[in-house]
Amino acid sequence: MTSEEFEKLFKAHYNYLCNLANKIINDKDASEDIVQDVFSKFWLKRNQLHSLDSPRSYLSKSVINFSINYSEKKKMIIRNQAEYSVNNDSIDEESTQNTIANLRMAVDKLPDKCKVIFTLSRFEGLSNAEIANYLDISVKTVENQMGIAIKKLRESLKNNIKLMMFLLIPHDLIEIIKNFSISSYKQYKRII
Repeated sequence: MTSEEFEKLFKAHYNYLCNLANKIINDKDASEDIVQDVFSKFWLKRNQLHSLDSPRSYLSKSVINFSINYSEKKKMIIRNQAEYSVNNDSIDEESTQNTIANLRMAVDKLPDKCKVIFTLSRFEGLSNAEIANYLDISVKTVENQMGIAIKKLRESLKNNIKLMMFLLIPHDLIEIIKNFSISSYKQYKRII
């Protein structure tokens, strides 16, 4: 088969084959890719296929097979992504619950004064001045107690990166994090 004969065959059957593929996979761009792949393979095998009685029939069967394979692969990918998403969400939720439990245990081990000041700062979002006013102590005492709390928590949580990062978050960001819902997290996760 010459390149002119091939071009004539391509022009004569391209639209028909694209429509055939699109009926199976319902994706115009992917249909065009499939047809181009079929024609590419046909061109590579042109010396073996030159005696075909009906190139249209051969091309149609090839497009149908390619389309079915494409559809099956797409279904498998979607199924795997859904399975991964379910497993990943349960792992994330379980991991988050473990992280919170570890943090609570570590905070509970703090001396009483440190525990109260740390809780007011990191969990209630109060500033050092607000804590000092609330507890009727100096701002310097709050700063010192926070320093002690963070030092003890670093020692206690040195093997947990997530919790170590929590210790570094300024208290004014805690409110943002507390308001960051699970649905927002899932939307953010889809974006990245």
